[in-house]
Amino acid sequence: MAITLGLVEAVDDNGVYVSMPGSRGVLRGPYETTETVQPGQRVLLAQTDDGRQVVAGVLGEGRDVSVKAFGAKGDGTTDDTASVQAAIDAVAEDGGQVFFPAGTYRCNVTLRPKVALIGQGVAVSVLKSVAGADQDVVQGVDFDTLTDKAYASGDILLGARLSGLHNLTIDGDKATQSAGWGVRIWGCSLKFSDIQVQNCKDGGVWTEFTTHDAATPDDLLESFFANVKVVDNDGDGWRWRGPHDSYMHDVVLANNDGWGIRGDRLDPNALLTATRVNAWMNTSGSYDMDCQAHFHDCIASGSTGVGVRFGEGTGNNRYHGAVFGHPTGIVARGDEVHLNVQGGTTSGTFLQIGVTGAGGSCGYLHAEVEAFDVGTAVDFQNAVGPCNVSATVGGTVGTLQTGMSTFTAGGVINLMTASGSYVPADRFLYFGADRFQWAAGWAPLFPASNGVLLTKDASSTTVGAAGAAAALPATPSAYWTVKDESGNSFKIPVYAV
Repeated sequence: MAITLGLVEAVDDNGVYVSMPGSRGVLRGPYETTETVQPGQRVLLAQTDDGRQVVAGVLGEGRDVSVKAFGAKGDGTTDDTASVQAAIDAVAEDGGQVFFPAGTYRCNVTLRPKVALIGQGVAVSVLKSVAGADQDVVQGVDFDTLTDKAYASGDILLGARLSGLHNLTIDGDKATQSAGWGVRIWGCSLKFSDIQVQNCKDGGVWTEFTTHDAATPDDLLESFFANVKVVDNDGDGWRWRGPHDSYMHDVVLANNDGWGIRGDRLDPNALLTATRVNAWMNTSGSYDMDCQAHFHDCIASGSTGVGVRFGEGTGNNRYHGAVFGHPTGIVARGDEVHLNVQGGTTSGTFLQIGVTGAGGSCGYLHAEVEAFDVGTAVDFQNAVGPCNVSATVGGTVGTLQTGMSTFTAGGVINLMTASGSYVPADRFLYFGADRFQWAAGWAPLFPASNGVLLTKDASSTTVGAAGAAAALPATPSAYWTVKDESGNSFKIPVYAV
């Protein structure tokens, strides 16, 4: 039984006259009705087995509908696209909720503004692409015309703004497709919760927006994504291109053939704040952020690609969490980078600061790192701002530090052993770009600074460049009093060399 939506225009003794969505007011009818209706009401029209159309019910004021009322079967075989789309369109004018009782609904639909699709739980209510459709399972209205657009006043009113996905599985059925994402939405103020996006041909989730005109109650664009799993998709797990000031927490991105999250900088001020995100075994890597990003208590793990990569010129970036297994652990670029990272089992470089060449610089860097079993612990490739690095390294380490010739600004490098203890044999402190100091008996763990390899004899009476030792003055020119991380004070002799 097919069910469609109509608007009651008139009622007389012959029956009910309605107009259909998109009919520009053309009347249809008269139709029989099973209950009393009034002009202006939205009604559901059902086609009976003998071909007659009757008014089967009034659409409630709550703007909540079930796809079953529009004829959706949810049996995993029937193409339910028309029925599901009819349910979405039924609440599209003023917004509302479309419910999916337990079942597997084969469909590829367009999501409208202010419409939320709500199921009864992950793996209970499933939206699955129609076999061979080669389309997104859920695509926001006008996505194809809005994607990549430059900002213009009024963008806040475009796309599938204020839409949502909740308590659903979205399955792309990639084995039968040559194209298609699970979800692609252009618009602001999105909400996803308790969903799983899986098995899609081109990628899992794509969200995008430009920016707003002004911060007013009707002009807010922040989006919220909670308890989301994006798994087993070809391409990227999540292509994040906005909205600016989105918040993501308790998200898992696993076994995707691209990046776990790939962030693009359409809006130069775009910021993604992510908490408790776990990206693992994504082929290209875990997080590739060419936008501002703040990660807190997150995990990046895998056997290929890069754990965390920030883009050059991306403002303030932060990563607090763990990085394991990726051949390259972290690539730090941007105007300002803050890192607090534990991890290792990295065959290449664990912490790479900047990328050699134009467009690869890292500005101010503050990093606290604990790493084990790495090929190279720290590689300074293109650091143009002050760098403060505190690193604990242990296990099997091929090279402690390389690339200091590109370190062009002052800062502090403070390195210690895997024990985490400060003892003279493990301490090296560097202050500024023109002076190098150590106390008698210290053996620098990373004895390279500003492209100059310093050497000293066992009694710490000589210092020089690249092994060319030079006698120090008998008396230091000054003593500096400094403190370690535990607050213990000690003095460092300062020599003019």
